[in-house]
Amino acid sequence: MLQTIRELAKSWVFKSLMILLVVSFGIWGIGDMFKGNPRLREVAKVGAITIPAQTLEQRFQMGMPEARKVFGADLTVTQARQIGVLDRTLNFIIHEELFNQEATRLGLNLDRALIMNRLAQNTHFRDKDGRFNVQLWQQLLNKTGMTEQGFLDAQGHETARQLIFSSIASKRPLPQIMLDTLYQARGAKRIIEILALRNDSLKNLPKADDAALESFYKEHEGRYVVPEYRGMTITTLETDSLVKDIKVSEEQIKAAYEARTNEITRPETRDLVQVVFQDEAKAKVFSDAAHAASNLIAIAKAKSLTPVTMDKVSEKNILPELYTTVFTLEEGQISSPIKSPLGWHVLQNKKIHAGGKPSLDEVHNDLKKTLQDEQAGDQIASTVNKLDDMIAGGGSLETCADTLKLRLDRFPSLDQDGLTPEGKEVKDIPNKDAALRSVFELGQGETGQVIDGGQGKYYVVRNDNITPSHTKPFVEAKAFVAADWLKQQQAIKAASTAEEIAKALREGKTATSYASYPGMRLTLSKPLSQLSEPDRTLPPQAIASIFKMKKGDVITAEGQGQHYILRLSDIVPVDPKKPEETLSTVVEDSNEHLPQNIAEQYALYLRKDFPVTINNNMLNDLKHRGDESHQ
Repeated sequence: MLQTIRELAKSWVFKSLMILLVVSFGIWGIGDMFKGNPRLREVAKVGAITIPAQTLEQRFQMGMPEARKVFGADLTVTQARQIGVLDRTLNFIIHEELFNQEATRLGLNLDRALIMNRLAQNTHFRDKDGRFNVQLWQQLLNKTGMTEQGFLDAQGHETARQLIFSSIASKRPLPQIMLDTLYQARGAKRIIEILALRNDSLKNLPKADDAALESFYKEHEGRYVVPEYRGMTITTLETDSLVKDIKVSEEQIKAAYEARTNEITRPETRDLVQVVFQDEAKAKVFSDAAHAASNLIAIAKAKSLTPVTMDKVSEKNILPELYTTVFTLEEGQISSPIKSPLGWHVLQNKKIHAGGKPSLDEVHNDLKKTLQDEQAGDQIASTVNKLDDMIAGGGSLETCADTLKLRLDRFPSLDQDGLTPEGKEVKDIPNKDAALRSVFELGQGETGQVIDGGQGKYYVVRNDNITPSHTKPFVEAKAFVAADWLKQQQAIKAASTAEEIAKALREGKTATSYASYPGMRLTLSKPLSQLSEPDRTLPPQAIASIFKMKKGDVITAEGQGQHYILRLSDIVPVDPKKPEETLSTVVEDSNEHLPQNIAEQYALYLRKDFPVTINNNMLNDLKHRGDESHQ
């Protein structure tokens, strides 16, 4: 499980920086969507660069899918905040800024030509023929609200970081004695006695007076911030809604059938089965046997080989080296070995599908849909121009929707995440992400321009009203403050009780003595090693400490709503001379993580030149954001 937690941290801090940063953040960008929001206060500072709380929030939300892969699909946002995912996200951003500033100090100022060359290689901006498509780039810039220069600057930072990483990330094989030692350390299995004490089981705590609650409120104002809300009206034009109303006559379909012969004519295709060898001699022996039996599949299975089936292969989707031979084979015929960059192929032609022009009946529905789509495209272009003109002339969205028969939706009050003041998510917002971004960029009463949402969808957003972000007054937030204060006191008492029990266990008392304690649950962990699957009954933040413990040691740890007392009951060693399958994991992980460990040490070195400070009060408030008591 330790390895799982380590993977989470490493992948976010180093691997993602080296491989995914340009995709995750360079392309999609981080917009300033919280203008005027108190959460823009800094949560950390790296050298001369400040990290706003809003940036941390956005990166945290983007990282939730990866966190759920590690901790389970049922991991909630609130749980993720409190078990350390938010901290790891902040650590990721800090490392990014450390290496940004190191790149600047090293003079890695890349010229525009190099950045544009890297951009041209990005598959996000290539058309179906593999060429760089400027329009795709512009569409992405419009969607994310980034400028060309801002995007190129982000690409420049990412490229500079990759240059640093590539210089330190060379892989080196490790000596066997080191691998054996690592295997013994990481493969040894630990059995943990787990006492879990629920915080809310602790009763009879003193009630707080107003003075104590007001003091708590002032220390944690960030928990009681009401986000900015905006009313939004959006009108939407969709190609699909036009297609169903477009009538295409039989005469038009017949005319298209005659005029589009080149488009609808089908090439000859073949169903193939093949086996690929890296050695020509082995391919020849196999080919001879397959010819003798007239059955490639049977001979492949007899030799424990896996034949690959390819259906309806045409000239367009077959390797050039295979084309001439394949398309001269008769049905059932087997080829001699054919060389390609992939190796030596032996193929059998299982079936021939004749090409040629299909009948009108065969392509009737496809032609009808094509003609409808084309006419819809013409209507869309005309309607978009009319919509543009009407908005430019001061027409309201209601008038536009009524005149042009467009869809119109109203949402009285939404935050930038699409939540209502009651905390409910509104799921039927057209073009949700782009629409919310657009409305938070407009002034009150302003109507935006027609935006191409892609896939034949166009929309216009109006900002109907703005409810500014503010901190709830104490009187309004008092019930929430009292609930939070009680939770804090219960957590403090639970922590104290856990330490008392841990002390008693160290002095010889048994864990079973506390099994009937109110709010207590006693369980035994499954055998746990650094190579095993996670044991989700254990608090993730305690794992690192568990693997430093000796037999009989006792530690305490805080979890979500409970405190743990953990006693190491036993350690079961492994023998490198009789390794389990997990030894291969040690070899692979060691070779994989050595560059990451070097990068980690580099980051620690950079902290000396670019000091890091963290606003722990702000970070703690963000960890509690989303608690039920704060809704």
